[in-house]
Amino acid sequence: MARRVWLFWLLSVVMTVAVGWLAHRSDVTREQRQLGQELAAQLAASSAPWILNQDMTSLNLLLTGLDSRPGLAQIEIDDANGRRLVMTTLNGLPGQQVIRPILIGQQHLGELRLTLHEPQLLVWLSNHAAPLALIAALQLLCFVLAGRQPRESARTRPVEAAAAPAIPAPGSDTSSPFQPAPPVQPHEALLCIQPDDPRHLLERVSHHLQADIFDVMNLLLERVARLCGGTLVRAMSGPEGALLRFEGCEQGERAWQALCAASLSLQLADRAGQVRSREGLLWLPMKAGLHWRPQGRQDGADIAGLLAWAAPTQQLLVSGAPALPESTRRRARWGRQVTLDIAEIGQLQATPLEQLGMEAEAAIRIQAERLVPLEERAESHPAALV
Repeated sequence: MARRVWLFWLLSVVMTVAVGWLAHRSDVTREQRQLGQELAAQLAASSAPWILNQDMTSLNLLLTGLDSRPGLAQIEIDDANGRRLVMTTLNGLPGQQVIRPILIGQQHLGELRLTLHEPQLLVWLSNHAAPLALIAALQLLCFVLAGRQPRESARTRPVEAAAAPAIPAPGSDTSSPFQPAPPVQPHEALLCIQPDDPRHLLERVSHHLQADIFDVMNLLLERVARLCGGTLVRAMSGPEGALLRFEGCEQGERAWQALCAASLSLQLADRAGQVRSREGLLWLPMKAGLHWRPQGRQDGADIAGLLAWAAPTQQLLVSGAPALPESTRRRARWGRQVTLDIAEIGQLQATPLEQLGMEAEAAIRIQAERLVPLEERAESHPAALV
């Protein structure tokens, strides 16, 4: 009898583990596949202009830090001839692949291969060791108590009718514990770049000199938008500054691209100012504000512009920094949070960005040098195209 109890208990434990693992693996695979397709579509769209221009530095900047994304094993970008252009380091056990063509119009530029992690049984067991051990102990207790019933009770107990299956009450929760979490609310980031003009020089110079500064800055910001996957929704034409929008920022890599775009914009403005000062041309330093909000929400004020207005010269103020994805917050160094009093909306918490990671800062410096080289003559770079 005791041997039979142990056998039934072992079979019950194995069945519990098998059912739990299969349900977990199915849900994780489906969720990874969906997220992988969305990420592959974004990366394919962002990398198309860089492949067309053979810009390997921008491609490497695009993939910076993505190899540490949970569930992602490797990313590879090939050209139309199958030649590998860039590839991240293999991270973990490779599983299913998502292949996405890279197109501009009808022109085929190459393919993006995104390899996802293969779910591992040992990792799942280690993460769920406590609940599995509790279930196994309860199963063992039930089998031991059932095996100790006297045989007489089994002989004399009348045969009971099989219980009808329980029908869940209306409104009761019948969801499986293995179902994926509800989707994350979409977010967007609004980046405002403003001229730092405490002496109101723009009001005292001619319209031609104003347009000269604004045209140079708009040209640089258009390139930043293409490089980082954003949209220039308001060109710079006055003290209120320019505005760029970055959608899909609920994902860590998109929020990180918005921060990189802000840092790159400030560095380009600083380098353009050095070039124009060398040529004896008027220039104003820039500052920036980055507003993080749910996508589609309309604010009562230009919060990104107010953040830029409150930021020091060549600095960036970010609203909602604690709500940024964890992977984005950990990859940057932040200053002390400040409180801004805004008449239209009340108090607003803002955090200054002190520095990005070392690899990101190095990649941004390389990109800024490529767009506005200080060693060449002014006629050879965007700051003097107007």
